[in-house]
Amino acid sequence: MMIKNDQLDKSVYLTRLYDYYEPLLTDKQCTYFEWYYIENFTLQEIADEFSVSRAAVSDSLDKIAKSLLSYEAYLKMNYHSDSIRIAIAKYKNGEIDVATLIAAIEEELI
Repeated sequence: MMIKNDQLDKSVYLTRLYDYYEPLLTDKQCTYFEWYYIENFTLQEIADEFSVSRAAVSDSLDKIAKSLLSYEAYLKMNYHSDSIRIAIAKYKNGEIDVATLIAAIEEELI
């Protein structure tokens, strides 16, 4: 089965958000997320393990994704991290000096 690029992009993005916001999720949400997005369990395999329906797992994963996106919209941890990474890359490429790098980092941390 081929995975569409937008599905892969979504999975990668959600996994990045999970790295930041995992402590805000319940243990069960973390398990569902990790098994599905990281361990590549199918919805049915997760459903069988937890004695719930496939639809219940799908609904839970949708809710988890919405929660992660909501946390990012409010806290912007991934956004700030990306901005700092971009500034560091520009510094390494000689596009900006150290003072500009420091200013960019300070702007993202404040």
